[in-house]
Amino acid sequence: MLRRFNYTGRKKIPRAAVSVKVSGAAIPSFDAKFDLGALQLPGHARVYVEAYHRASYMRFDFGQVSDIRPPKDRLLTEIEAGGTAQFRLKVVDETTEHGCVLAEADGVTPLDADEVAANRNSILPVVITDLGDQVWRVDFISSPDGRPVLELNKNVEAVAQIALGDDGFFALVYPDVVRQILDRVLFVEKFTDTDGPDDDWRIQWLKFSCTLSGIMPPPQAEGGGDDSIEPRHDEWIDDTVAAFCRHYKILERFNRAHSAGAD
Repeated sequence: MLRRFNYTGRKKIPRAAVSVKVSGAAIPSFDAKFDLGALQLPGHARVYVEAYHRASYMRFDFGQVSDIRPPKDRLLTEIEAGGTAQFRLKVVDETTEHGCVLAEADGVTPLDADEVAANRNSILPVVITDLGDQVWRVDFISSPDGRPVLELNKNVEAVAQIALGDDGFFALVYPDVVRQILDRVLFVEKFTDTDGPDDDWRIQWLKFSCTLSGIMPPPQAEGGGDDSIEPRHDEWIDDTVAAFCRHYKILERFNRAHSAGAD
């Protein structure tokens, strides 16, 4: 019988810190990767990954926070066939009588191998989650370092494939994604430097912008400050989004999608 846990005061594990890959057809198995470092959890706490679909459910012991050990057997033998399993990550302090859940991420949708590779190499990780009536949004909160994450609504059928290959989605969504991220870099982070660590997401996005035709690094404030810098940053973002649209042929994509829908 599975042990029941106390959920009082639990932390939310950022969805962007968890990825699950499912492979195999007849009896699928899974791999789970997660980063708990930013949550400052006690090393003795145990880590569990739970898989579920409809009424079926399995729990896998991944060891302790200080000593993660994925179990050798990660076959989803007890999960109902005919659908995609969802996953839940729990960190539990079992020194108490009933066990206290310290942190949790629920509703994790597994990625296929291509999606895992794309997320690993992308400056815009993608997470599929429940967004209510929103189809997509850019999230800056769930990542420990504030890195932007494109969240897609899991209730949209084939949403990952739409985001990757649908011209209409690309034309209407990605220019706004770029604008939101550059607004965040310049006006919230107040960051304009293109030199520094390669893993700094702000530098990654500014360098990406500078690969677009005609785009130089964003203007710098002169001396102790420049009252005109914000309008100049607005203009730079407008120019960058326009260059993005030219490079990726956004109008052509939109017209192609609209023409296809009218046929």
